[in-house]
Amino acid sequence: MGKRRESPLEIVQRLVAENARLQARVDELTTWTSVKDRMPEPGERVLIYGTRPYQPKGFRRVTLINSYGAWSDERYPEGHNEVTHWIPLPPDPIKALEGEGK
Repeated sequence: MGKRRESPLEIVQRLVAENARLQARVDELTTWTSVKDRMPEPGERVLIYGTRPYQPKGFRRVTLINSYGAWSDERYPEGHNEVTHWIPLPPDPIKALEGEGK
């Protein structure tokens, strides 16, 4: 016996659910998160935004949360105490292309 074919309604329902899943991922990748709302997972590399008295326009850097829950990277191992928002990095384009078999 062959595999049962999806009905047109089932196809639409599946595509609507997939669209909602993808839109949620786009929102996650394009929305800055306040550190007051949520912190990234330890070890997750993110883009951060913050301010300092000597940088009135703010700063942006790629960094991560270390295992102690502090902002840390190679350039500023002491951390970034003035971070106000963060956003996940987009997927690595090289790895994404390799995953597509290109």
